[in-house]
Amino acid sequence: MSVDIRLKTQLPDFLLEVEFQLSPGQTLGVFGPSGSGKTTLLRSIAGLTQPRQGTIQVDGQLWFGDNQKLTPDRRAVGFVFQDSYLFPHLKVQDNLLFGFNRTPPQHRKIETDHVIQVLELAPLLNRRPGTLSGGEKQRVAIGRALLASPSLLLMDEPLTGLDLARKERMLGYLEQLQHEFNIPQIYVSHVLSEVTRLSDELLLLEAGRVTAYGETCSLLTDLSQALVKRSDAHFIIRGKISESDHQYQLARLDFDDQCFWVNSLGQGPQSVSRVQVSARDVSLALDPPERSSIQNAIKTTVDGIEPMDNGLAAVRLSTGQQHLLSHVTQKSISQMGLDIGMTVFAQIKAAAILE
Repeated sequence: MSVDIRLKTQLPDFLLEVEFQLSPGQTLGVFGPSGSGKTTLLRSIAGLTQPRQGTIQVDGQLWFGDNQKLTPDRRAVGFVFQDSYLFPHLKVQDNLLFGFNRTPPQHRKIETDHVIQVLELAPLLNRRPGTLSGGEKQRVAIGRALLASPSLLLMDEPLTGLDLARKERMLGYLEQLQHEFNIPQIYVSHVLSEVTRLSDELLLLEAGRVTAYGETCSLLTDLSQALVKRSDAHFIIRGKISESDHQYQLARLDFDDQCFWVNSLGQGPQSVSRVQVSARDVSLALDPPERSSIQNAIKTTVDGIEPMDNGLAAVRLSTGQQHLLSHVTQKSISQMGLDIGMTVFAQIKAAAILE
């Protein structure tokens, strides 16, 4: 499956103009403030909003362009909204099978039992939507979308309104979907950590204009982007779990010939993983710290410093193939004499790692 989107859609206040491509199994995160055009982008792809011009091609089929305008029911798209929009008069099992039954047998690529197992829906099958929690409803909505065997999955802020515990659990389900099903996804949210946790590539949208588009990990530490100056700025490290310390509920993540200890990720040794770390949870030292409660002191090289308006500065650090980000005071930079090319130790609490 491949996705090629090039479209222009007129909104009352601005023109939405977007262009991107997705490979099989990739997830594109779309991030931007309210009213920037995120939902309109998804609706245009699904055929619910008419673009002014452009092309929408998914899995080799032209959905829009060159005088071709497929109606929404003819587009193999799974759409998960903020509101689950389940049929209240139908049990969960019948809601799940709604799209499945409307898909011709020869086009069914996903098994019902597999979706029920991955999303842990078996205990809910005989219940009606009115008896479900918000998280349960969204799991059913995602399952219904998957069982339509879509060529593209669209998610419009599906975790809005969930408390932190349910949101964390749902993120776990969504991560598992990426591993279990080879379906390209477009995930929209105004919560940065949510988008970046799930996305391979990131598209930043503001007033209908793409301000940045590229690999998620790279954009998060790009000092030319406003993302690095946000209070929720963070970075992602990818590596392999090489060891688990069950006594202290920690796991060792190896990357770029280095390692650090993180909160247990619930994965076995040698499993590939990635973790998010907040820039404000990274302090810097010129020498290796001794007798400290901080579990991680990673040897890095300073490769960029960007002053911020609040007396802080964003410092980009290189470990080889990957980059870290730290928010420190400009006074600290002056006192330490920090400059590009210097070797410093990035100190990160294991408790500060965001799974």
